[in-house]
Amino acid sequence: MPHRRHACVLAAALALLAAGCATTSPYVRDNSVRVETDTVNAASLGRRVAYNVVLPSGYEASQRYPVLWLLHGYSGDKDDWLRRTDLVKEIERYPFIVVLPSAENSWYVNAPSAPDAAYETFVTADLYNDVIRRFSIDTTRQAIAGLSMGGYGAVMLGLRHPHRYRFVGGLSAALSVASVMGQSDTVLWNGTGKSILKAFGSGGVASVAQYDPLRIFRRTMADSLPYVFLAIGTHDDYPSFLPSNRAFTDSLRAYGARYEYHEIPGRHSWILWGAELEPMLNAAWRVLHGDAGR
Repeated sequence: MPHRRHACVLAAALALLAAGCATTSPYVRDNSVRVETDTVNAASLGRRVAYNVVLPSGYEASQRYPVLWLLHGYSGDKDDWLRRTDLVKEIERYPFIVVLPSAENSWYVNAPSAPDAAYETFVTADLYNDVIRRFSIDTTRQAIAGLSMGGYGAVMLGLRHPHRYRFVGGLSAALSVASVMGQSDTVLWNGTGKSILKAFGSGGVASVAQYDPLRIFRRTMADSLPYVFLAIGTHDDYPSFLPSNRAFTDSLRAYGARYEYHEIPGRHSWILWGAELEPMLNAAWRVLHGDAGR
């Protein structure tokens, strides 16, 4: 059934939030674009989880819209893209429905020893089902993208669910996280090692092969893979990120998959991610509307 914005009054705010009430976001800068905050009862996590939805100008429940699932990075949340980029402004040009979940420092995988941290299931089932029930989504035109940890998550989920997503995008994507199980990138390991162990377990690289983008893309025929968009700074702060992005694109090229890859002067920063948001949205829009084929 189409989503209806609820009118929430201050006195009932807490009760309505628990019931899944949608509230308008403080990040709206143009009244023609709507940003709402909703909650979903996530069985995979054992709790309610908040997420943001950006609805394009002139949103009508009678029309089906392409959807972009946009994932945050390590230490981020559902508000990052709204707070740090011109996402709302860009949706005037590229009228996706954009879904912005909060996923903590989960790496977007189902943690093997933490039953309350099944984040792959959260994104691809609990959140997915809630969004398509509430909003007018064209499920044949789906894209998933993110930055850093979220860039890894988007690429990994897109390759694990290739028949759902037609486009995957990663900005400064942490594609090396599986190899970091061997602590090959001490900068990343020192900053995020605890979260990596929780997400992937302590079984070593072999135990996370199912979540390694450099391996799992070969499970799908090249012409059935999503279109892959990658952009990364030539001076990324994490030593393993640039080499892993290069290795991944080399593998995609050899496999005959469709992709585009950009190396841009810059570091692991919002300056780069903000600048590359529009090119990524443009590429996703072209792919979902058939300009890049299937």
